[in-house]
Amino acid sequence: MGNNWLINSQGLLARSIPIPTPFAPRIILSPSAHGDLQAFIRDHSTPQSLALRARIVLRATNSDTPTNLKISRDLGCDNRTVGKWRRRYLDLGFSGLHDAMRSGRPQVITPPTRIQVISVASALPQDQHRPVIRWTLDEIVATFERCTVQPRYFTA
Repeated sequence: MGNNWLINSQGLLARSIPIPTPFAPRIILSPSAHGDLQAFIRDHSTPQSLALRARIVLRATNSDTPTNLKISRDLGCDNRTVGKWRRRYLDLGFSGLHDAMRSGRPQVITPPTRIQVISVASALPQDQHRPVIRWTLDEIVATFERCTVQPRYFTA
């Protein structure tokens, strides 16, 4: 064995020098970016997942240059989570805190059409001149098709 090992007081093999703790690069924020992240965290409409990511970035900017492990302990998350969002912020800035596009089939219904469907389904059937008490998928489709001239989006 190399000269970095010794037998400790309990008779166990131990390193004579501690294992180095890697430091992730420190994030340096402008005062406006710092304020934007703090406002983002305080905003009640911010999803908690995004607020945690912003807290990770703000904690990483502290002058004590915390490790990912220290930040993860402070914020109650995994150190790999801290590393991921720290790197994403360094690479992409504020937009890096948002979820990346996921693979899979793209949306079939466009956002304006989705809003129209939700507005139909949110109204009472009687307000739409439908003879039912509760909406069914067939009734929503029939009402939506009657109100629009677009092709069919649902299969009942």
